Amino acid sequence: MKGLVLAALAGAAISPAPWSTATPLPERLQELHAAVLHGKIYVAGGIDSQNAAVARAYRYDPAANRWERIADLPGARHHMPLAVAGDSLYAIGGLGPEFNATANLWLYREDRNAWEPRASLPSARGASAIGVADGRIVVVGGIGPVRLTLADSTLIYDPGGDRWRAAAPPPTRRDHLAAAAVGGLVYAIGGRPVNPDRNFDVVEAFNPATGRWSPRAPMPSRRGGLEAAVLGGSIHTFGGEFRSGVFANHEVYDPAANRWSTGPALPTPRHGLAVAAVGGRIYVIGGGPRAGFSQTDVVEVYAPGGTMAFTLTSSAFAADALIPKKHTCDGTDVSPRLTWSGPPAGTAAYALINDDPDAPRPGGWVHWVLYDLPASALELPENVPKRETLPGLGGARQGKNDFGRIGFNGSCPGPGKVHHYHFRLYALDTALGLSPGATRSEVEAAMRDHVLGITEVVGVYERH
Repeated sequence: MKGLVLAALAGAAISPAPWSTATPLPERLQELHAAVLHGKIYVAGGIDSQNAAVARAYRYDPAANRWERIADLPGARHHMPLAVAGDSLYAIGGLGPEFNATANLWLYREDRNAWEPRASLPSARGASAIGVADGRIVVVGGIGPVRLTLADSTLIYDPGGDRWRAAAPPPTRRDHLAAAAVGGLVYAIGGRPVNPDRNFDVVEAFNPATGRWSPRAPMPSRRGGLEAAVLGGSIHTFGGEFRSGVFANHEVYDPAANRWSTGPALPTPRHGLAVAAVGGRIYVIGGGPRAGFSQTDVVEVYAPGGTMAFTLTSSAFAADALIPKKHTCDGTDVSPRLTWSGPPAGTAAYALINDDPDAPRPGGWVHWVLYDLPASALELPENVPKRETLPGLGGARQGKNDFGRIGFNGSCPGPGKVHHYHFRLYALDTALGLSPGATRSEVEAAMRDHVLGITEVVGVYERH
């Protein structure tokens, strides 16, 4: 007899926290990184709209909401982390124009607006991640000296002595990961083994004092090409890439509790993005809005504790509670009732996407696509009809899911693994006007530049 566990992820109803936009980057870039020095955000290198590596670098002043160009890097780089340690900004390794890992370490001299060389990395490294603990820069993961081969060590840089030492690599070797330091530990988060079809949810913590790694609670989703920043003692992770698409995910890790929660999703899904925290806000900068080569200049700002409380809940299940069997393929397969409150000002319509990123296929599995729901609606009743157009819901339209059907089809994974199911509601400044039967990718493309807010509730389901 089949068994099931279906529960809401703790914290899945998104807490009050708005997204806003800031002045765009001076150009469209992906595979760039950011760091904060003296209250200003620096980005350097990346891949531009010609799909070429660049040496250009920029500085952003949050108070003035203004970008300015600074001295170019000594060489073109992408997938190159930036770090601030000892009151100085460093650019570390990275990939060159031919996607070869490099070993350069460059120090930015703010007083001279110039980059200067420092001790080279012991081995070339690109698509790695960094954390700064006890004044030392810790470089984790990445691609090593041999093209498309994972690095075999963790590198630790002492700015005072301008010297490097090597330590053990993460137990799960990977590139395109995120990292952040909290409480003297460096957390290596997500990533992939070069192949974007095999993203990881793994989280491992490194103690530079002992040189030891230890496991931590995995991310709710498997993501590579993501980025992270620390705010209020928690690590916020954003975006990511899979073979045929990009993630909007914003998941938050509490190191003290070793627990994950879900934050308000990115308005512009992307990978290869830069992320920086300053002034109680997180700035998400540039990146690729589509898998592979693609670039954007968008800058979006996350401000916890803002005035907007756009939340999504379901009367069918509460946080940490079981969801009735009838909302799965093991039951009558009807959609759950969903209700929401606090839509952003200017909302003209809603769209809903329900998917399973844990499904064993690129892009996960889409269970429900619904759009052009009027702004007057504040709920979806249980058992929404599986029809292209819904007169009872203001003429809302439904798209095609990955079962090849119109409307909702519930959780139906293979046995033996917990899957996460995201019900994500988008508040839009206009109706999309798409014909019935649109796919997720078509809806996401039409929503671009029209998203005012996003909220979601996440459930988990396992068949035995």
